[in-house]
Amino acid sequence: MTLERGLDERSLARADEALLSLAYVVADKPSTAEEAAASSSGKLLGQEMGALESLGERLRVYKTGAKMVTSVIKMGLDLHSALRRNPYTLADTWEDVSKQFVQNVALLFEDQSYTYGELNHAANRVANWGREDAQLKAGDVVALFMQNRPEFFITWLGMAKLGVTTALINTNLNGKPLEHVLKVSQARTLIIGPEQLDHFETTRQTLKTVDEGEWSVWVFQGREATAPNPLAWQWAKDMDVRLSAHDEYNTPSSLRAGVKMVDPLFLIYTSGTTGLPKPCKVSHKKVWGYMQLWYRFANLTSRDRIYVTLPAYHSNGGTLSLSAWMAGGAIVLRRKFSASAFWDDARKYRNGLRGDIWDGFRKRFGIETILEFYGATEGNIGLLNYNGRLPYFLRPAVPFRLIKYDVENDAHIRTADGFCIECPVGEVGEGIGRIDNDPNKMTGNFDGYTDPQATKKKILTDVFEKGDQWFRTGDLLAKDFLGYFYFVDRIGDTFRWKGENVATSEVEMVINSLPNIVEVTVYGVPIPGKDGRAGMAAIAPTPGTTLDVEQYLKVVTEQLPAYARPVFVRVMGEIDTTSTFKHNKAHLVKQGFDPEAITDAIYLVTYPGKHTASGSFTRLDRQLADAIAQGKHDI
Repeated sequence: MTLERGLDERSLARADEALLSLAYVVADKPSTAEEAAASSSGKLLGQEMGALESLGERLRVYKTGAKMVTSVIKMGLDLHSALRRNPYTLADTWEDVSKQFVQNVALLFEDQSYTYGELNHAANRVANWGREDAQLKAGDVVALFMQNRPEFFITWLGMAKLGVTTALINTNLNGKPLEHVLKVSQARTLIIGPEQLDHFETTRQTLKTVDEGEWSVWVFQGREATAPNPLAWQWAKDMDVRLSAHDEYNTPSSLRAGVKMVDPLFLIYTSGTTGLPKPCKVSHKKVWGYMQLWYRFANLTSRDRIYVTLPAYHSNGGTLSLSAWMAGGAIVLRRKFSASAFWDDARKYRNGLRGDIWDGFRKRFGIETILEFYGATEGNIGLLNYNGRLPYFLRPAVPFRLIKYDVENDAHIRTADGFCIECPVGEVGEGIGRIDNDPNKMTGNFDGYTDPQATKKKILTDVFEKGDQWFRTGDLLAKDFLGYFYFVDRIGDTFRWKGENVATSEVEMVINSLPNIVEVTVYGVPIPGKDGRAGMAAIAPTPGTTLDVEQYLKVVTEQLPAYARPVFVRVMGEIDTTSTFKHNKAHLVKQGFDPEAITDAIYLVTYPGKHTASGSFTRLDRQLADAIAQGKHDI
């Protein structure tokens, strides 16, 4: 399938059409784990002078660099202006833009559309409902349990007008996990979409506070056609009925007078891949910064639309998309990602970009800038570049460093004086961001989690000097001599085998290059008596096809060193993911290579070499698995 399908070529060629898709955010200069891994053997990452191989390319870099500086200056001026209007929150930002672009379309969803004026009126009704019916006030927390649809944005905008924090709840949760996230939110009011009532019913039985009256549950249907089961009204209230009784005018800003930019607008939860989800405090200032960042760096205009398929209860879908509103543009919202409907949406809403054709796309249509970003919801630092690298003159303003990390011992390497060591060019280390909770700065603020102990675990102290504090990203990265950063792996995903560090992303990239592969994830499994962990690749082939074993052996042998080649291959129909589409590796690691506990086919892989000319896949059975575990079968 080509990009031209469903897109107007003339419109694509226009440089002022910023076509962004939050489902496929790609780098202007792609960074690969293969290049990063090369650094471990003392090689410079990819010999990056190739990135500037021509005068034209150099001029493009200088030009985009100049734009980057201009954008940074404008953002600084905007922040200074916003902070002077104290108090000033995201609700004030929204009211400013909704007044400025009152007739522009702000939100598109299926066959619905809202202008800025209509969206603001709907949010005002929610704010007035919250003040009078739900008895909410500044500083309170409301839990929002709703799929992607306009009412999601209407609800939190209304809450922001009151100075209320909205806890964004993962719509895939039910039972005990849902009970957990509701309780740790410290909310006592739940706003729920009718589509989530079945999920909540399983939790309601154990969440006794609902029946005891401590929780107030409101069903917000909005424009949804399906009414909830009448039984729901035994324990829930009809929010729509009450909304119709309230006016659509802006609530007095005095209702949020005590709320500052550094106060939490949202509670957004971690994915929970290493335990129960933790609520991260996301301030008005951080969300405002996200909006400004994309607005300024992408040069968005009122004609631009941002297509959102990611869940709005997480940062990418729920906050980065808001930058369209700074320019008077529109958010195109989809209930959930659909590969089959993607191109239909691209035709319908005139938006589209595939990550695997970024270079040809940019050159063919003359698009100079494709943005790349790196960050974490709870983090205090992020990287966003026009050209994939951090200019040296901005380095002091962006307190992001790479420090030496011992993967085998799961510890930072320190000097005799007890301080961490910054990585030289080409060496892999953990990315850290200096914590500086100055409300007048955009970077450095770390709001942490609602749990102080969880917050403490993410802070590294005495890094370069006594008493300094840095946020731990938990990511391994590398930097080349031109300043390009390369993501290598997550700490915990990287494992050691045969005395070497294996970057799972590097292995995944190679296997993903094979034909008929839908997805792949690589992880290490322990084997009794062996140091480190043996690599296993869980592969989901395209439905109706099988893994091409001969091609797999050829490509993996040619492109990966012996220690990085997976010892086992597990063929799956699909690979479980979290709500943010991250592979759930923890569960796969726990299952190991036990053929009786796993219904999928598992193979022991022998690669071409001195013992065999062609290599082989051997189906793992109980006898072979026991022989491996007992050290009777050499791997």
